[in-house]
Amino acid sequence: MPGMRSTDRFRLPVDIESYVDRLVGRLRPLFILLFGSQVRATAGRHSDYDLFVVAPDLPTDYWKRLELLWAGKPAWVDVIAFTPEELAQVLHRGLVLDALLDGVLLWGDERSFTQWREQGQAYIESQGLRKTPWGYFKRAA
Repeated sequence: MPGMRSTDRFRLPVDIESYVDRLVGRLRPLFILLFGSQVRATAGRHSDYDLFVVAPDLPTDYWKRLELLWAGKPAWVDVIAFTPEELAQVLHRGLVLDALLDGVLLWGDERSFTQWREQGQAYIESQGLRKTPWGYFKRAA
């Protein structure tokens, strides 16, 4: 897969690599991340694979976007996708911060991903947040 940045630690099952290939062909994303329990090494036998996609030309219609993302999606994959403009609006959300800060680049532009990761880190610092098992909270004074 051109642009794939898979490591031995995060080797994907063949059906998921094929799905990522299809996403790349359909969406021309800036980047695709693997995040969640698979990256944190807390995945259990029944854990899914969480994918985070940033692509400039996603359909604005919710159902068309789902149709595009879910076409050929393995059942054990959860996928969320944002345009860069949408990502800027939801950067403060815990799930988005988790994906950007802890995610592993599977495919795409490393520079673009690094810039978004730095924006997430800057947001956390500017708001005085710390990560806990329950989410991001203001640091105690």
